Amino acid sequence: MHLSVFVEGRRIASRSFCSAYGKGSARVVTDARGRAYVLLDYSVGHGSHIASDLLAIYRVDKRLVRRGTLISRDPIGPDAEASYHYAIKMPRSGGLKFIGTLKVTGQRTALDSAPLAPTRLRIDMR
Repeated sequence: MHLSVFVEGRRIASRSFCSAYGKGSARVVTDARGRAYVLLDYSVGHGSHIASDLLAIYRVDKRLVRRGTLISRDPIGPDAEASYHYAIKMPRSGGLKFIGTLKVTGQRTALDSAPLAPTRLRIDMR
């Protein structure tokens, strides 16, 4: 798959990426100082209830600079999964702050993996 960022009809950055089952989406957010970031949702892994969803954070510059990766969805057992949702804060000093929350859905069993704790991540302007 291919991700391209356009400004006023001109491509300013692009990146190829792989995603399980061709699943992927992106959105652009701007921090308090006007710097743009691309949030790319994609999947990894193949098989019945095995694929995980990730959120990659890229700073838009002359190219896309990867600044971090967060997990969005992860199977923790045959019929259960952990879903992570992130509130995005925009500090006045610039950058982004992600505050994660966790929700477990599906039928849990004693053999399921424990879900990972929600993440707090600060992406600065560097």
